[in-house]
This record gives sequence, C-alpha cells and structure tokens, in this order.
Amino acid sequence: MNIVLTGYRGTGKTTVGQILAKKLALPFYDTDDLIQEQAGQTIREIVSSKGWGAFRELEKETVALVALHDNCVIALGGGAVMEEENVNRLRLTSLICWLTARVETIFHRLTHDDKSDQLRPPLTGEDRMREIVVVMNERAPFYERAAHFSVTTDDREPEEIAEEIISEIKRVRSRGEKTF
Repeated sequence: MNIVLTGYRGTGKTTVGQILAKKLALPFYDTDDLIQEQAGQTIREIVSSKGWGAFRELEKETVALVALHDNCVIALGGGAVMEEENVNRLRLTSLICWLTARVETIFHRLTHDDKSDQLRPPLTGEDRMREIVVVMNERAPFYERAAHFSVTTDDREPEEIAEEIISEIKRVRSRGEKTF
C-alpha cells in the first residue's frame, strides 16, 4: 500500500512526506520533482513554454508511473486530484491523505518560501491571497472526494503531522476498513 499526500500548495506535502517516508522506512516520491527532472525544466518553465495542458499531461504520465510502485510515500502536485484518472489509478493501491491548512497559513508559508515563486507558476491572475482562496475553493471538492482522511497542518510541526498520519493509517488498518 502506498501513502499519498494531496492538498493545496504550502500545506506541507513534500516536507511531511519526506518525514513520513523516513519514519516508515519507505521510498519517497514527489510528482512535481519527478516532472521537473524528466522535463529538465521547472514547472513554471513548462507552463510558460508549453501551457498548463502540457504540464497536466506530464503529470498524468508521472502519476501513472508512481502508482505502479508499492509501499512508498507520494506527494502529489496540488492539482493532480482534479484529473479523475489520477485519482482512480491511485486509489487502487493507495491510502490518500488530504493535508489542509487555513488560507492565512498557506499565504504565510508561500510568502516565506523563496523557491515557491521560482518553481511554481501563478494559478490565476489574482494577487496571491485571492488566488489561494479561489483555487482552494475550486479544488476542495476534488480533495475531499479523493481522500480517505484529512489532517490539518496549521500551527503544527511536520513531525507531529507525520505521527498523526501514521496513527490514522493504523486506525484504518485496525478497523479493517476497505481503502482500495
């Protein structure tokens, strides 16, 4: 079984995913990193030169490849769950955790992340705060449908979040809940 972390930018998917993978002694994959490695460009550069459609196709191919793995932790790009094929593929072999955070938390994290603007293109023509609100509202139903459970990341350390995810995985397994 894979553990997939989904959620909006700045919710901690990569940071928490790396810690979670280490705690569980599993490999870690970040789909955005894999796409950038494959393309030899940042996501910003891919979108700028080829458009969002081309990026989403690369993302779909990357998700298909990582979904073939077993027993790993995967951090998805924030928009990957909007593609039903990605979600269907991942739910076959994965437990999906939606990492959430308040708009203000995400704004603060993205504002203080120097790499964010260099690597990630804007999602709308709005200012950052408005963009977060608009896109989170648009994506929330997709995250909710895809996820087996959610964990909030506001005002918490990544280690604590990883421990909660591990507890949730144990809870799901102990109840024998069908996850995929």
